[in-house]
Amino acid sequence: MSLEKLDILAFGAHPGDVEYGMGGTLARYADKQIRTGICDLTEAELSSEGTVAVRKKEATAASEVLGVNKRIFLDLPDRGLFVAASYLDRLISVIRKYRPEVVYCPADNPDHPDFESCANLVKEAVYSAGIHKYEDSFRLPAHSVHHVYQYITAPFQKPDMILDISGTISRKEESLRAYHSCMNHAYIDLAFTREQLAGKAAGLAFAEGFKSPKPIELNELPGEHK
Repeated sequence: MSLEKLDILAFGAHPGDVEYGMGGTLARYADKQIRTGICDLTEAELSSEGTVAVRKKEATAASEVLGVNKRIFLDLPDRGLFVAASYLDRLISVIRKYRPEVVYCPADNPDHPDFESCANLVKEAVYSAGIHKYEDSFRLPAHSVHHVYQYITAPFQKPDMILDISGTISRKEESLRAYHSCMNHAYIDLAFTREQLAGKAAGLAFAEGFKSPKPIELNELPGEHK
């Protein structure tokens, strides 16, 4: 397995999760020529809407809208995400192959336990990927991720930080509408409302919220630039 550098790697439990939580942020990365990737852990094969084949085509189309450089489908079992050695091996190999500086995964969502399960797997994989003596199936060199952030998908959840997506909200909407088989108008409207509320708290039109497992470091003193 050859190495292929990505700066940012976002993990989701199902296709569409990453776009729903941080599509605007991914578009901002693309605007800055920062290489990004999305890794979907499952195919959402148990979903009552759409099919696996259609959803993969929709995911590819959504990636193109957001300027995502790489889409990875791990095909782990839907509703079967738990911390198992074989699953960790798959995730660790992905992290070591693409060597991201920053990893994103979902924050807990009371409406769907797969989000927490996905995050637990990702956090375990990030930690183990940096251990030199931890061998994955491809024996790739260890890689330490600098930061892990969790994007918010729940309607009401207080973020630890927000990112302005006022300039990329239209591309986020377009990426969500690419999932025409499984993403209805009410679901998309809910995301808009959430992003409006997050932005309003900071005087912005739209913002995406994130949780951070660790304290967020400020490189500048508050009030340093007047």
